[in-house]
Amino acid sequence: MIDVDIPSLLEKDPKENLLTAGQSSVLNYGMKRDFNTWLASLGPAAPVKSLTELREWNTAHERLGAIKYGQAQLDNSDKIDLEKDRAKYEEDRARDIRVFGTNGIDAAMKANNLDALLFPGAGQRGHRVEAGLPDRARPIRHGSESGDQRRRGRRGGGGRGGDAGAARGDARRPRAPRRRRRSDPAD
Repeated sequence: MIDVDIPSLLEKDPKENLLTAGQSSVLNYGMKRDFNTWLASLGPAAPVKSLTELREWNTAHERLGAIKYGQAQLDNSDKIDLEKDRAKYEEDRARDIRVFGTNGIDAAMKANNLDALLFPGAGQRGHRVEAGLPDRARPIRHGSESGDQRRRGRRGGGGRGGDAGAARGDARRPRAPRRRRRSDPAD
């Protein structure tokens, strides 16, 4: 294992620096566009017809626990005008790929001939996702397991870490092990 610098973290231009590049509209734009597209694909079986209608339903049923943790992300996504904000979305998407991918994670991996990067916490996940890179988060074990933890199948410590593979299409990209879903006892 080696420490590497991600080039866009060292970039002097604030618009091209991974930490100071500013807020991206990509998540909000994509959420509204893709959610509405999915709802439309359901046809008459769709429980609501739009993101706006879902938010309104949630608000009307808040006392019943419909939005226990709030819906700020949905509210922000619904503020997007898919026609008027398209140019901003495309500009932000190109910047995200450049700053987080091409001049970020991809550059660090290529310069150091790496197959994967490990990050110390799940909080770094956004950088991998914004770059369009594969992402996996997993628990990291700290210290030894107690007998009680072993009996319950739990690991000691806690905390999460993540890794990013190379950009899509790279033959060296790490592959996640495939897991079979357990059958539900009710099936």
